[in-house]
Amino acid sequence: MTRSWARVGVLALLWGSTFLWIEVALRALTPVQVTLSRCLLGSATLLLACLATGNRLARGRAVWAHLAVAAFFCNALPFAMFSVGQQTVDSGVAGVLNATTPLWTLLITRRYGGSWVWR
Repeated sequence: MTRSWARVGVLALLWGSTFLWIEVALRALTPVQVTLSRCLLGSATLLLACLATGNRLARGRAVWAHLAVAAFFCNALPFAMFSVGQQTVDSGVAGVLNATTPLWTLLITRRYGGSWVWR
């Protein structure tokens, strides 16, 4: 049980400190450079994890095309928006606003009945 709580604590520190590191990085870099740095560091980490575990990278143009679209919309675009937003908002406020994402999701799905189609 203690080990599980330690993992949650480490995850919270890593996840929560992201906004602080964005604020620090914005002192010397542009939002696009911060976004590129985050994406490159994440890619390098995943590549090292694949190499360490013996997993192979996906093959085929279609797979990589889908990965590129998903990477843009699920990683690069949100990272860029956080960096742009943090030029005018404090890191603490950005972290709190990001933490409300599940609440907004709940409100939106309750409002639209959980339907995937917007009415």
